[in-house]
Amino acid sequence: MKIYTHVLLIMLIIILGISPAVSPARAALYQTTFQDLVYGGDSYDYPWTMEPLPGGGFIVAATTQSFGQPHLQRYDGSLWVTRITPEGRLALSMLYTPPKPAIFYDSALLPDGSIVVVGSTGDYREAVVARIAANGTPVYYEYLSPGVPVYSIGLTSVDLHGNNIVAVGFFYDLSRYKAIQWIVVLDRNGTVISSVGIDLGAPYYYPITFSLHIEGDTAVIAGYGYTNPGFVLGYNLTGNTIEYAYKVGDSRGDKYYGVTVEDGQIILVGVTDDLGGEDAAIISIQDNGTLNWGLLLRSNGTDRLFGVHTDGEHVYVSGWAQPEPDRYGNDTLVAKVRLADGRLAWHRIIGSVNDDWAYRTYVDQAGNVYAIGGYGTPDAWDDVIILRLSSDGGMISCPLIRNTTLTTAPYTPPITPITPTILAYTTTPTPQPLSYTNITVETYRLCPPLVGGTAHTTQEPGTTSIYTLTAGILIILYTATLRRAKPQTE
Repeated sequence: MKIYTHVLLIMLIIILGISPAVSPARAALYQTTFQDLVYGGDSYDYPWTMEPLPGGGFIVAATTQSFGQPHLQRYDGSLWVTRITPEGRLALSMLYTPPKPAIFYDSALLPDGSIVVVGSTGDYREAVVARIAANGTPVYYEYLSPGVPVYSIGLTSVDLHGNNIVAVGFFYDLSRYKAIQWIVVLDRNGTVISSVGIDLGAPYYYPITFSLHIEGDTAVIAGYGYTNPGFVLGYNLTGNTIEYAYKVGDSRGDKYYGVTVEDGQIILVGVTDDLGGEDAAIISIQDNGTLNWGLLLRSNGTDRLFGVHTDGEHVYVSGWAQPEPDRYGNDTLVAKVRLADGRLAWHRIIGSVNDDWAYRTYVDQAGNVYAIGGYGTPDAWDDVIILRLSSDGGMISCPLIRNTTLTTAPYTPPITPITPTILAYTTTPTPQPLSYTNITVETYRLCPPLVGGTAHTTQEPGTTSIYTLTAGILIILYTATLRRAKPQTE
């Protein structure tokens, strides 16, 4: 019996000795499910965009300050491109260091597996276009300029039109003393085919194009004005004409960050101060300016929507909400809305102890909803997070979902026609060097493994590892053995 108890004691000591330390900010990941994965380094990482891959998984283009050169301001840095398998593993992780820190806003996936990424330098003096091959090799990295003196400039969104790349953005034309919306068409080698500016006219002084969706030959562009309401316009890429243009809303608090088109409906998402606060807004309009429906999602603080995706029957949106702003800051907001009438099917608020948000949304053929954005780590940095929810809004593994209900309200913004002017600009690309290298990126889960899955090598707070469970069982056996071995006394 002594030998048996000593063996148990030795096993207990060994188990306790190898039990992993708690590492709330960085936990290594060994598991096979996709959802709630976090990728990042030891500083800020900003994932503005993701592209679904034909065989499953995603390619993510992010601005990183965890790796590469020093940054100029909070949101710029180097380009970090990752390919993520359908299981959530990193198949490729590449760092690209440009001549100056830059902000990378959007991407588009080409048929050959390469991606085009657009943005601006951190000082907003040059617009940026880059193409990265499927194997991670840079094809080109270019600065674009409209050929006139500018105060600030950037390309904010990109999409494909046939064999061409269409990038949109804005620049402040110092010769006109106002911001011009910019549409640049390039071939896949980065050669500029056409470049036009759009002056939205009065009352717009400093409007900013934020989002692009190409439907047929129409480039549907949405944005906002710093001193004026949001806007949407349709530009015909083959005829070089404006098909429609509207001011949407009646105050500077009406901003639209995302746009898509489904079944003739133009869907805009953003924020409005229509009811006094800053509420997440979703509206559906026709290209003749008729409002189909509008919906507000309201918490106790500031709410905004950035990502939008449709599947023919529903609209899926993502952004952030502030149900408890004093406690948690921003939380990720994901919602599903019926396309026909704007009725809310479900919403989910997912959050950590710091700021969380989502900028892009995607729905796969199985109905799973993906949202990519930033996760506020316990050490207050932003890492890249990809969340997967089922078609009914459930998270299959562990929920970080807060038990919070948003209120909804109808939204009927005024939609007013505007008369923009098309301007010709001469844009010439300037090739730039782009160094690149493979990098090792930390990945970790926010929650315990699924039943039947494999275990963490380190723990998140509030989880129980297999080591702890084994140690607990051995303690019980050891205690029971001691009691059984104890001599009986009268």
